[in-house]
Order: sequence, then C-alpha cells, then structure tokens
Amino acid sequence: MKKFLLPHRFKKMGLLLLPLGSFLWVAGQLGVFNSLLNALGFRYPGFQLILITGFFSFLAGIYFLIFSREKTEDEFIQHIRLESFHFAALFQLIFFVVLFLGMAIFSLEPGGESAFLLLLAGSILLFWLAYIIRFNYILHVKNRVTRE
Repeated sequence: MKKFLLPHRFKKMGLLLLPLGSFLWVAGQLGVFNSLLNALGFRYPGFQLILITGFFSFLAGIYFLIFSREKTEDEFIQHIRLESFHFAALFQLIFFVVLFLGMAIFSLEPGGESAFLLLLAGSILLFWLAYIIRFNYILHVKNRVTRE
C-alpha cells in the first residue's frame, strides 16, 4: 500500500480542495452563480464550467485526503487505514440494508431513476466520508487521548 500513496504535501491540497470544490458544486447546483454569470455575459457553458470545476475539485480533494501519506507512515497507520476501510464498508452496507428495508416496509418510491442514481452516488460518497472521518478521528483524537 505504501507505494500507492501520495506524498504528505497532497493532504494539505486535499484539505483545501475538498471544501472549496464542494462549495462550488453545491452552490452551482443551487443556482447561486446564475445572476453573476448572466451579468458577465456567460450563458450555459459558464454554468457547466463551474459545476465541472467544483465536482472534480471535490473528487481530487477526497482522493488527496485519502491516499496521501502521514508524516510518519508506519505499521500503526497502515492498521488504522485498513480498519477504517473495513468500518466504511460495514457502514455503507448497513446504510443500504436500512434504506432498502425502509423502502420495502413503507412502500417508499425513490422518485424515479434520477433520484435512485443520486442515492447511489451519495452512498459512494458516504463510504469515503466515513473512511476520512474514522481514520482522522482514530489517528488524531483518540490516539492523542491515549498518549496523554
């Protein structure tokens, strides 16, 4: 796994790109930039450019956060990485089971094909966010408490 990891400096870039990309992506979807783009004379391509830039900045930020090394990459860090992947997979599996049971019990329809695809994309992001949160919690919060 060590040979597939990026240098530690990419983690800082990920910390910058993840919130910036998510803001651009969500704000673009909500239409925050429409009046600004219309005032500047941009039409549809400008709107798409903001959405594409925000989405891929968000993805690059997640990638950089997950696959960059820590300052001291040792066996303990690798163990935490593996456990965090296991936790994220279990969390996503439980999410799917609860979601589909809820849809079956309450006869909920997801709202068509586009809503279902959005739900699946959200579950993929849920996996990576669960990994990031658990990995950093164990490494920086729980490990700090045990050291003190």
